[in-house]
Amino acid sequence: MNQASAQELIKNGSFNSTTANWTTACTSVEAQYYETTYGGTSSTNHVAEVDDESCFYQTVCVLPGMNYTFNMNASRRTGNGTAPNPVTTHIKIEGLNTANTVVGAALVDMDFSRTNTSFSLTPVTGIPTFNVPLGTIVKLKISLTDNTTGYATLGMIVDDISLTFTTPPKMVSADTICQNVNQTFTVSNLPASGITYNWSFGTNATPATSTASNPSVSWSTIGLQQVRCILSNGSCDVDTVLKNVYIGNNPVTPTVTSPIKYCVGDVASPLTATGTGLQWYTSSSGGTASSTPPTPSTATSGNTTYYVSQKSGNCESPLAAITVEVHDNASAAFTYDIHYGCDVDSVVFNNLSVGGGNYEWSFGDNTGSTLQTVSHIYTAKSIFNVMLKNKGDYCRDSVSQSLDLQHPLHAAFNYSKDTICQNQTINFTNTSTATTQNNIAPKYFWDFGDGNTDTTQNPSHTFVKAGIFTVKFAVENFVPCSDTAMHIVYVDTIPSINMDYGDSLICQGKAIQMNVGYESIGNTGVRWDFGDGTIITGRTAVQHAYDSAGIYTVKVTATYRICPDTTASTQVKVKPYPRMDLGRDTAMCPNAGPIVLADFRNASNPDVKWIWNTGDSTYKILVAQPGLYYATATLDGCSVSDSVDVRRDCYINIPNSFTPNGDGTNDYFFPRQFLSKSVEAFRMQIFNRWGQSIFETTSVNGRGWDGKFNNVDQPTGVYIYMIDVVIAGTAPEHYQGNVTLLR
Repeated sequence: MNQASAQELIKNGSFNSTTANWTTACTSVEAQYYETTYGGTSSTNHVAEVDDESCFYQTVCVLPGMNYTFNMNASRRTGNGTAPNPVTTHIKIEGLNTANTVVGAALVDMDFSRTNTSFSLTPVTGIPTFNVPLGTIVKLKISLTDNTTGYATLGMIVDDISLTFTTPPKMVSADTICQNVNQTFTVSNLPASGITYNWSFGTNATPATSTASNPSVSWSTIGLQQVRCILSNGSCDVDTVLKNVYIGNNPVTPTVTSPIKYCVGDVASPLTATGTGLQWYTSSSGGTASSTPPTPSTATSGNTTYYVSQKSGNCESPLAAITVEVHDNASAAFTYDIHYGCDVDSVVFNNLSVGGGNYEWSFGDNTGSTLQTVSHIYTAKSIFNVMLKNKGDYCRDSVSQSLDLQHPLHAAFNYSKDTICQNQTINFTNTSTATTQNNIAPKYFWDFGDGNTDTTQNPSHTFVKAGIFTVKFAVENFVPCSDTAMHIVYVDTIPSINMDYGDSLICQGKAIQMNVGYESIGNTGVRWDFGDGTIITGRTAVQHAYDSAGIYTVKVTATYRICPDTTASTQVKVKPYPRMDLGRDTAMCPNAGPIVLADFRNASNPDVKWIWNTGDSTYKILVAQPGLYYATATLDGCSVSDSVDVRRDCYINIPNSFTPNGDGTNDYFFPRQFLSKSVEAFRMQIFNRWGQSIFETTSVNGRGWDGKFNNVDQPTGVYIYMIDVVIAGTAPEHYQGNVTLLR
């Protein structure tokens, strides 16, 4: 902030202190009244009157060689007496020397008039800007007098009289100054000579005061300070210039990374540091700074130190050093020689590196070495990435090469079939993995297991013998190393079949026994076809019975996995059984006379032979007693049997229990429903277990015993019955037994 406290060079130009600082050349200085005295409106604004009695002047110190501007406001008096119209005032500004003697012509010498009829203070125009020449003038005399024609008792009212620098002096420095850093102060817009300076810098300043035109000063504490400079012409003080400055912290030293290392020929990057307003130097003592970061040269090896500070306004931090190291290069290179083996490969590595001297080998199989030239044994057949690092004090290089040790050897083959029949051919296809190296192709050897061999790559072989053969295949590579593969081949025998059976002439329904013999090697099953729709599989011994007579072709087929199926067959004649019929079952009474049982169906066939269970051998017999009779008829070796059941039809079937409970079922004991229609006489008696007769009847058509005695229900238990019956034309029959009464 700049402030010219004395730029208003006239003192009491607004007459607030009435007549102070003003001197009269007339009767008085009339400056004790407010403008309302003269027709104005303000009762607080002091003004002065210029008339024939009141005129005044003021002597003002000035700086020679400067330009000045004079201003004032004026109005014709219009109240408490009216000034002539127009009223005229004379302005005169003269230069004075140290003896207060006028020097030269007046700098301003002019009249101005006012004709206003209403009170109005307005600026006086036409006053020229003037220069105080260098020399002896140290003061100005500024006079105001009445110049109205004939003079006037009532005159001009004036106010706000001022004399200022046309271009005011200005203190020049940074607004913010670094703590403990010197700052130069100057005052601009001043002539080159004739000025005396008196500086005051406040507290904690070094120096605290100065009379130099451009002093250098520093402050030891942080904060706001006011700098004051009093300007003098050597005789009197003219102006005071002020400026507020802020004393701030110095920036901290930038953060840098050092040293920075390169190899000769590397592309370097511009240097960097952490901070703002960075200033770069090539000397520790500073010098000319650059805001552009330098880019180090890597053309030759060596060390170079650069310096950087952090600057904020005029404040600059201490320097930070960055050392750039440029190191000699190192290069890595190698060749190798491979020595192939069957199980492992040996490789010799030849180190062709330049510079450096510290080596690190990585063989690609998780092993390494630090020797210059090395050999290494690889146990796996693969592709390995071999790396060599060559290290110097800083610079290093690495190189990688792909090492192909893939020379796998694996014998393998495919075949068109693994199971064949005798005299068939198998095609063998080589699927081995074997490499050609140094123009040496793999070699092949086949052993078919049947006494035959081959050396072609993909042979075909016909097996004329049956059996199980192990086919061996060997392959040999360029090393030479060899590997073998083998597979089993099954050669089945050409099959044969033989059917064995007892008799091809059988009776209808009789089973025939059959067996088959066949080649078991390669067999997948056996199938019987008996010609009547019956199929049996999986059995070498079978039996079968035919339901119908006729001639049947029996076939048995043995099936094979490879060889063709084979079949044997024969014819079987099935003879029919004779048809025999002895008639239906019948009944008889033993005393009624014999009955005839006969096979009338075959009676006229002289080739049929009979045998009865009675020992008879004729087609018919006579039977006199009830019983089961059967006979067997034989025709051409085929026999058939039939039987007749002859039952008794002249006695009573007697129940063994009854339930006289009134439910309408089995309520009476009486064998009436079973009696023969030819009964002539009948008597039935019932006895309890003490032998007492409790029921008796002779009526064939009666209801029988109702389980009561003397109309009293008899208890549950076992009772004895006696029955006597006479069948028509026969002797009397007697029956005795037990019957159970159930309640």
